Amino acid sequence: MRLVVAALAALAVACGSIPTVPAGCVAPSQTDVGPSPPRAGLCQGRVSTDARVYNRGQLITATVTYTNQSLEACTGPGAACQVDVVVVNAAGAQVWNASSLRQACPALALSLQPGQSKAFAVELTGANLTAGAYTAQGVQGATEHGSYWFSVC
Repeated sequence: MRLVVAALAALAVACGSIPTVPAGCVAPSQTDVGPSPPRAGLCQGRVSTDARVYNRGQLITATVTYTNQSLEACTGPGAACQVDVVVVNAAGAQVWNASSLRQACPALALSLQPGQSKAFAVELTGANLTAGAYTAQGVQGATEHGSYWFSVC
């Protein structure tokens, strides 16, 4: 049975479905920062990435999820391009932002009923990050949606 599991794992790695992480590369030890406290009538957003550790050159997808945790309907952005996903290195320098994608952005509003959620995914196209620790941050106007740490090896 162990041989079957080992063979399946080797096949998955060879086929690229399970990314391999270089030895010594670990998830960052920094603490994620939660989003700003919810304001009446506004949906609360939270940013995350699809993994904690990436190989250099691997596609990174950041997701901003809006959730209505109140007892009344709330509004938020109706399109992913309305939220500026920003990537900052461990030194605090901004190294990528979604607004650099220069895409047309419709002025849509999202209405969520209590308990509903809506997620928007943004691919970090052209990020070209070097090895190190980074944080993905979501910002919409003056509202921050927290930060989510990840590593590139």
